[in-house]
Amino acid sequence: MATLTELVTLFSDSGLRNRITAAAIIKAQTVLVDANAPTARKAWAETCLSNTTGTVEMLFKYVLAASKEASLANITGASDEAIQSAVNAAIDAVYPAEA
Repeated sequence: MATLTELVTLFSDSGLRNRITAAAIIKAQTVLVDANAPTARKAWAETCLSNTTGTVEMLFKYVLAASKEASLANITGASDEAIQSAVNAAIDAVYPAEA
């Protein structure tokens, strides 16, 4: 389990931030081409592509918080697939399917 101090230290990990940024951009593109994507997700996707830095800040924090049970080594060594999955789950949680 990563300590709170370790999680905060990861805020300055540019490599991890860049990987989450790439995953967010991929998710945004996927949402925009999905004709059935909820309106809130489409709005998020457009914002992500036009202001990636601001959008990724929230996702980065969400993904780190959601990864709190993993060790620091597991978080920093996560595969691209694991990071994409974590970002996708963050978007699903923050922008759920519309009822």
